[in-house]
Amino acid sequence: MARNKKRKGKVVKMKQKLTPEKYIRQAARKLPVKKVLVSDNISELGLGHVIIVREKPNGDLITGVYLVDKFACGVKNSYFTISDEDGLEEMISRFEEVGNIFEEQDPNYAFNLIYGAVEYAEDIGLEPHKSFSLTSYILDDVDDIDFVDIEFGKDGKPLYIQGPNDNSGRILSILNNTIGADNYNFISKGDLDFNDEYDDDFDSDFDGDFDDEYDDEWDYLESLIVDMPDKNRFLLFYYDIV
Repeated sequence: MARNKKRKGKVVKMKQKLTPEKYIRQAARKLPVKKVLVSDNISELGLGHVIIVREKPNGDLITGVYLVDKFACGVKNSYFTISDEDGLEEMISRFEEVGNIFEEQDPNYAFNLIYGAVEYAEDIGLEPHKSFSLTSYILDDVDDIDFVDIEFGKDGKPLYIQGPNDNSGRILSILNNTIGADNYNFISKGDLDFNDEYDDDFDSDFDGDFDDEYDDEWDYLESLIVDMPDKNRFLLFYYDIV
């Protein structure tokens, strides 16, 4: 009877495919920046979106979206997508449909805006959203960008605008402990106090009937925003648009 012979074969190591998250951490910063968009009213309202798009060698686009609060909280949220050009345009269109208006910006400015907002928030005790631990890799490394002087805070102080998903008690407690109650300003949802003219218009028109003068709800909102006090403009954008 012939003996069984053990075959000596080559061990083939399968190349492990990177998950999107691992790819972003390892490779995103090496990809060229294709497009940078920033909400056009972020300087005035203090809150807006920054969109950073990088292009992979195969043409796919890695997009980082950052909700930036330059008045107090830094990066309040962020996420990434991987898509083709059509997917990117569809995403931007969804933002624009609810009133966001973007301007193309220099990448270095956008990086400074995001990192600067995070640093300002950290100085007053507020950490960026946990998602930023990943999405920060879509930005250039902070040590590799040229400094741009951007003003953070509002009128020389942090201005905390209460968000719909905030743990406001925790945030206010942190601010009280780090800088003191007299050293920041706070706007809550309850501060949204339109005068009677605005209240009547909202009640009558927001059910869906608009004068022929307005094409849609956003056009109508814009017509009201022009003369509103600043704090009401902040809240209107934050609660109804973001």
